[in-house]
Amino acid sequence: MSGKQYITFSSSLQRRSVWSVLHPVLDVAPNITLEESSDKTYDLAFCLFDGNHRHEMRAILFTPCGLEEDDRQATLTRVEKFASLISDSSSNQYLAIIFLHSNKAFPTASGRFNFNGLISLQVLLLHSPNASNLPIISAAEPSTLLASVKEHCKARACGPVQPPMVSSQSPLFLLERVLASGSSQLHQRHNLNVLSDLFPTLRELSRATRTLEGRQLIIEYLGEEVEESIQAFWSDEWVCG
Repeated sequence: MSGKQYITFSSSLQRRSVWSVLHPVLDVAPNITLEESSDKTYDLAFCLFDGNHRHEMRAILFTPCGLEEDDRQATLTRVEKFASLISDSSSNQYLAIIFLHSNKAFPTASGRFNFNGLISLQVLLLHSPNASNLPIISAAEPSTLLASVKEHCKARACGPVQPPMVSSQSPLFLLERVLASGSSQLHQRHNLNVLSDLFPTLRELSRATRTLEGRQLIIEYLGEEVEESIQAFWSDEWVCG
């Protein structure tokens, strides 16, 4: 199967600062036509071919700056509105969120970045049952966005793609990555397993940090140092990467 491959971008995305670095990357993508749309319900729409598979997808794009304190409510409102389109999607076209860890190219070839922004987005989506079902496509920087989308589409063609929400796995899966480089003991497997047993989901862990009983429970099993690290993480360290 073959046909025209295209990427459609919304006029609203064109007015965002990230477009100045994203447009040059998409504009030179081989065998892909770039088109503009006045539809504001999405940022990017893809029609791509991989062998006998045709992939159609609409996505909204976020960067860490869109998750700052002043912008989080607007971000959640937009995601919820976007998620409401799921019922209108055909079996060949689906919806996703693209999270761009950085809107700038990495100064080195290491490709290293932190997960703070991604965690912020995942935690934010926990406030919306509909939005929490949307898959998140993680892209390190503008130059890797298209490759990340293609990889996601290819994986989906092989079988259902599970939304990478922390609630479906250990609630410490991403928290471990964020705090492992510090002095906290959270990176130790024993503490991770204990905390995961106490709070099976990120939502439950978040609620625990906001109550005296929850904090005391963490101290009882893991000690004050670990409790302070978790408290600091939930209070402000994860807001924007």
